[in-house]
Amino acid sequence: AMSRVADTDVYLIDIDLRRPALAPRFGIEERPGLQDYLSGVTSNFADIAVRVNEERLALVPSFERGLASAELLASKEADTFFKAVRALPETAIAIFDMPPIFADDDAVITSERLDGVLVVVEDGLTTRKQVQETIRLLHPTPCYGTVLNRYKTGILDDDYGYGGGYGYGVYYATK
Repeated sequence: AMSRVADTDVYLIDIDLRRPALAPRFGIEERPGLQDYLSGVTSNFADIAVRVNEERLALVPSFERGLASAELLASKEADTFFKAVRALPETAIAIFDMPPIFADDDAVITSERLDGVLVVVEDGLTTRKQVQETIRLLHPTPCYGTVLNRYKTGILDDDYGYGGGYGYGVYYATK
């Protein structure tokens, strides 16, 4: 949606080097990706970015390569990569899909180079303590907010209109 705003280029960057997920979601076949850039296999930022559907959306995919992700993210090539991202036009927005905070050190290493983070919270699974610890671990990078993911209740039976006779309950129940 953000890439459809006039004069806004959006770069969606899969920084989860151990378990990348964006390329399969967008149907991008194996090609040079972020690991190849960070390991020096390719040196051109433009070689790893893929335009999506002729939109102003570009994806920087990652692919499983079995490389040491923490070392790659702390490398001089990573410094060069983040400088290239910061050199994008002011109208560009870079969004990083990071690994889970408690999986390894990769999210902490990455967050030190970001303007801020949004924390994804899974309904019924993520605890308050986990959110607090996540924000603490990512400090001093500011937390801009949270995204509630996989919300399980309310959409079919609330009085606002999603279930109360307006047809949305049936629509969402069959989709």
